[in-house]
Amino acid sequence: MQLSYSQKGFTMLEVLIAVFIVAIGVLGHSKMQLKSNNMVLQAGFAQSANIALLDLAHRIRVNPEAAIADQFIEDNLSSGDAPNFSVNCVTSNCTSVQTLVEYELNEWFTALDRLLPDPRFKVTREETLPGHLISICLVWNAVRNEEDPDNCDSPKDGHQNAELNVWLP
Repeated sequence: MQLSYSQKGFTMLEVLIAVFIVAIGVLGHSKMQLKSNNMVLQAGFAQSANIALLDLAHRIRVNPEAAIADQFIEDNLSSGDAPNFSVNCVTSNCTSVQTLVEYELNEWFTALDRLLPDPRFKVTREETLPGHLISICLVWNAVRNEEDPDNCDSPKDGHQNAELNVWLP
């Protein structure tokens, strides 16, 4: 029995359609994998930011008098510059509270700068009854674009933010 031409195998058109369908599936999977990796990276940034906020909150709670006296108040949202404190309480004796606070902020920001891309922060204090509310805002450039984060309330596209409030009696 002899087979006709149409029964001998796949045509070139069928093979091209199958390759096209497989290629679309592979591209879709690749895009999902990239998106997943980006989400994992951003979640890692958020976790690092939360740990950093808790670290600064603990530093503030250890020295509430300095926080109430506005010595922890700092804002580098618009400038992006790291706190410029040259004091090192490890090698020299920090005798004043302000010097210790400067050292704490510098140490905290130096560690933060290694964890987050282009971190910016703002520490403010509000008097409340019966105490004080210290607000810490942290913004970072999660997508590493050229725009600078400059606002805690509504960060620019691609920027993430985290906030923490510390109440002091």
